[in-house]
Amino acid sequence: MDKTSVNEEEKKIKVMIVEDNSEVAESIRDYLILENFEVMICNEAPQALMELKKETYDLVLLDLRMPKMSGEEMLRSCLLYTSPSPRDLSTSRMP
Repeated sequence: MDKTSVNEEEKKIKVMIVEDNSEVAESIRDYLILENFEVMICNEAPQALMELKKETYDLVLLDLRMPKMSGEEMLRSCLLYTSPSPRDLSTSRMP
């Protein structure tokens, strides 16, 4: 592996997708991978919070309507209890 390959690998932006609908999550993941992002999918908010305690992400794409813990609850917990917090959080509410 040459230095160019290593530098490109180091520059990947890490994105976490928190979405209980696997088809939606996989569709977003596939697009982001094509754009050279490193992607992690969590299907539930508690799983995502545990992952955020172990790993740092640049961006979290968060569904607001999920079972067990809503996206709003996860967002509050994430901002209060994870360190460092992701640099960007994006939420969505699907009809």
